[in-house]
Amino acid sequence: MSATEFREGQCGSGQGNIAPDGSAVELYLRLSPGRVPAIVDKALLPHSSILDLGCGTGAVASELRRLGHDVTAVDECAEMLEHVRAPTVLSRIEDLRLPDRFDAVILTSHLLNLVPPPMRRKYLRTCRDHVRDEGKVLLELHDPNGFADAPLECSCGSATFRIDEVVRLGDNATRANLSWSFDEGTWIQQITVWDVEPEALNRELAGASLRRAGTVDGDPCWVIAVPVV
Repeated sequence: MSATEFREGQCGSGQGNIAPDGSAVELYLRLSPGRVPAIVDKALLPHSSILDLGCGTGAVASELRRLGHDVTAVDECAEMLEHVRAPTVLSRIEDLRLPDRFDAVILTSHLLNLVPPPMRRKYLRTCRDHVRDEGKVLLELHDPNGFADAPLECSCGSATFRIDEVVRLGDNATRANLSWSFDEGTWIQQITVWDVEPEALNRELAGASLRRAGTVDGDPCWVIAVPVV
């Protein structure tokens, strides 16, 4: 994939197909969803209908289905969707137009931080357009201290994970290199993370007819928003 096809501020390299946000399909097939499905499940009623935006290879969607939820998974990368064990929709988040409304719309993997503010507002509009009036939007934000210990290297299962080349940019954003090294090869993802300050997010939620309704278990990185009706 050429650099011109990557989203603004994002790129990646390594074996196999690379999505527009720089994430590698073969890498994400190896990564665990971690605690994300349990966090989402705890915030919702049993057997909720969920729209998973930016689902990747479907690790979160698959686990949420195992937990009893009805999940529809959306991604802009067809090669990612080939591995998803749930109903799928091929679309960019900002272009999504479905007739259905869901009990919950989730935007995990701090995707809201990986686009600049104008696109962020479009993402939130998509969330509002697809959640029921009595539903919830769950937003996983990037930890503001996530790069505080960089450069760092640690073992992550059978891989070595590294964060380095962290650079603070002038537009309230930070650029960093993430790499995962396995015996079979290395994948590198250069990401740009835009700050999402609480007050700015509140304004942008309001502009999308949403409002902040708290967090999941008091974690500021997991924001719950609800429709304004």
